[in-house]
Amino acid sequence: MIAALRLAQAIAEHRRLLFATTRVEFQRRYAGSALGMLWVALNPLLFLCVYMFLFLVVFKMRLPGLSNLGYVTMVFSGLVPFLASMEVASVSAASLKQNMHLIKNVIMPIDLIPVRVVLMAMATQGVGLILLIGLAGIDGALGAKVLWMLPLALLIQFFFLLGFALIFAPLGVLAPDINHAIGTLMLFLMFLSPIAFDQSMVPEPLRFITILNPANYLIESFRMAVLNHRVIDWNVYAIFAALAMVVLVIGATLTRRFKSVVVDYE
Repeated sequence: MIAALRLAQAIAEHRRLLFATTRVEFQRRYAGSALGMLWVALNPLLFLCVYMFLFLVVFKMRLPGLSNLGYVTMVFSGLVPFLASMEVASVSAASLKQNMHLIKNVIMPIDLIPVRVVLMAMATQGVGLILLIGLAGIDGALGAKVLWMLPLALLIQFFFLLGFALIFAPLGVLAPDINHAIGTLMLFLMFLSPIAFDQSMVPEPLRFITILNPANYLIESFRMAVLNHRVIDWNVYAIFAALAMVVLVIGATLTRRFKSVVVDYE
């Protein structure tokens, strides 16, 4: 808990540097590409197209009470936050090595590198959320609760992703195999998470897979916030918030514990 409080203090003290470097890094990511910032919207849309082809065309998936557009909106509501998680996991594992020059020159505290990764992922996610809200509005599934429930889901998500970023960042330096395995692991998790299906569709003996899957609570919190026909289950938000706090404390402690050791690795 002390490590998490010190992290909050570091964010407050270096907030201008943090936001400035995040903006520069975000612009540099798409600099030189032909489509530039259009990739921010294209990435989630391409993933959505793959999902729709697989589940709507190949498997002919249908959910009771949902039209084809309603099903697309439901899938997109789970896909958008999960893609942010994928980005945080893959980028944070290599973030310290890629920014070692900033750390060694004491330009940016090591704790803030994972914070920047999360801010970039959530900025990218913002475009996907705009598209999602537009789809939900067209489908008639958008309700007034999005005004207060979505900010709550985003706040919990920030702490949740930050915790994992703080865990993956030092491990990516100390155990380089994580950099190679994380992409495959996240891909497996994507298909095991209730993005294209509902949790109630999982057979009872196997339902523990979704219950133990942390991505399930991330996805459900966004669905309940955006989709008007999803009844709010405060237990899901409570579990998601508790999980986010636990992961954040573990991540902050791990990063601070190995701060001096990580700098010696290259």
